[in-house]
Amino acid sequence: MKLMHISDLHLGTSLYDTDITADIEHALFSEILGRIYREVSAQGRIDGLIIAGDVFDKAQPPAYAEEIYGRLLTAAVDLGMKVFVCSGNHDDPLRLAANEKLMSRLDIFINRPFSAEEPLRVEKFGDIDIALLPNVTLSDVNAAYGEELLTMTDAIKKVFEKAGLPGKRRCLLVAHQAVAEHDRVIGRPPWTLTRSADSLIRRSGISTPRRMSRKTCATAVRRCAIRLPRRRLRINSLI
Repeated sequence: MKLMHISDLHLGTSLYDTDITADIEHALFSEILGRIYREVSAQGRIDGLIIAGDVFDKAQPPAYAEEIYGRLLTAAVDLGMKVFVCSGNHDDPLRLAANEKLMSRLDIFINRPFSAEEPLRVEKFGDIDIALLPNVTLSDVNAAYGEELLTMTDAIKKVFEKAGLPGKRRCLLVAHQAVAEHDRVIGRPPWTLTRSADSLIRRSGISTPRRMSRKTCATAVRRCAIRLPRRRLRINSLI
């Protein structure tokens, strides 16, 4: 069994005022699909494609972005692959799963929006299960189950418990999820970490520009970690 994993397509994004649609199409159809074709030709069929969140850059993507996404799914299905998609923090899970029943008939499986009754979607794939977890926050989990959990680690454990995982079969979890231990960023999606990190940087006394890029912010937080060793932030979520 062979699976290919991609994520963070951010279809519909632009670089300042520059339309980069052509660049995204080249990356998807020449680079990614080109690699898939080469793999199939050289080693045989790829059984599944996993798209782990942030399919689109905005909750309401432009029509051309949805058209590119449709072409990608069509190409994958034409190659005989099953497709598994989970929503990221940039996606609208309800919009992404709007046609999920129809998609399922085409072997395209998309998570439904998070709810207490169905926190994640589990699909059988050969001798394993694939669990699709929509992007959730600490407040989502607490509200759904009437809890007062304090960490995202506990929140994810609660989601697994409610979903009956781990089960008897091997399970592959597909998620686009920030799990942070710092008390100021717990339960926040990845793109808010730079804002929360700003307060940590100010406390350290480090002089920084008023507006920082993610890379600059991450560098500053690394310096904070030296001055504030008890406050640990998972830096890879910032970059």
